[in-house]
Amino acid sequence: MPEPTTQAPSIERPEPSGEPRVTVVTRLRDTAQLGKCIDSVLSQSHRNLEYLLVDFESSRQALALAEEYARRDSRVRILRTDRSLSMMDCYNVALAEIDPESAYFKIVDAADLLFPFCLREMMAVAETAPNVAIVSSYRLRGTEIDGLGLDPNRTVVTGREACRLHLLDGIFLFGSPMRLLFRSELLADRQPFFASGRQHADTEAVFEILANRDFGFVHRSLGSSSAEPEAGKRAGLVIGASALDRFIVVSQYGPVYLDPKEYALCLKGAMRWYYSVLARAWMMERVGHSQDGFWSYHRDGLRTIGEAIRPELLALALARLTAGKLLAPWRALRGIEEEPESFRRRT
Repeated sequence: MPEPTTQAPSIERPEPSGEPRVTVVTRLRDTAQLGKCIDSVLSQSHRNLEYLLVDFESSRQALALAEEYARRDSRVRILRTDRSLSMMDCYNVALAEIDPESAYFKIVDAADLLFPFCLREMMAVAETAPNVAIVSSYRLRGTEIDGLGLDPNRTVVTGREACRLHLLDGIFLFGSPMRLLFRSELLADRQPFFASGRQHADTEAVFEILANRDFGFVHRSLGSSSAEPEAGKRAGLVIGASALDRFIVVSQYGPVYLDPKEYALCLKGAMRWYYSVLARAWMMERVGHSQDGFWSYHRDGLRTIGEAIRPELLALALARLTAGKLLAPWRALRGIEEEPESFRRRT
């Protein structure tokens, strides 16, 4: 990582502008992008912001870089914790400390970049309707664009519609919390903001909030995500994470957003996909390609909704997987992460 003095330009805090205040939160971690990430936040065209950098088991270099920025720009504040915390709990610590005058908050990963107009354009959509609680946008992930699927002529929809688009059509407009802008008033009713001990606490928070609030969307890429993901250290544990996430979300929030028939069909599709992932993993183990931590990861995730792996459903998935493929067994093992089209309403 470059020395702090080469990463931190001299920045002076501007005079108050009368614009709504926004808080940005980044958890310090070792990444070559850290200085660029901080620069991208402090260079926003929307200037009335505070920037909280959470120091949790950071390297000396990362902390020194943050301290240099804090010395040069009074908008930067470093929060320190010596407790062993999960990623979401680190964010919870920071969100409990934001400026009471802050109207919005946004989480930014240390390896991501905001484009200069990001905060201004997201807040512009939020300011059009007081019931908009969350705003998202397109986002560059490498060379791909995330967040496609909403009619480009619509910038505000009901939270119910946004959640139904995901449950019924597989259109996921929310992404990770790094892609979202939240109204700070939400913090009053959610302490902690992200539920502790949940594997997909960010997704669950969005579905809970949008039950009676509106959702805004900017049809423009407002930031980029590095090829170096936050979950990189646990990449070996997340095969099947998307299928688990969908099964959890459908199980918990399908009854909230769908009628009984829609829910039954969605749950059937989510369960079928999820158990096909488990079946492929089981078969991979039989041929010597096991993955460390796979089963504990999934058992822990299911436990958060009072579920467990059901042997009878796993057996059925194994039977489906091998039926008709005995002459080409490796074909049955490909596509462990592929989302089947069968869960989507249009099929």
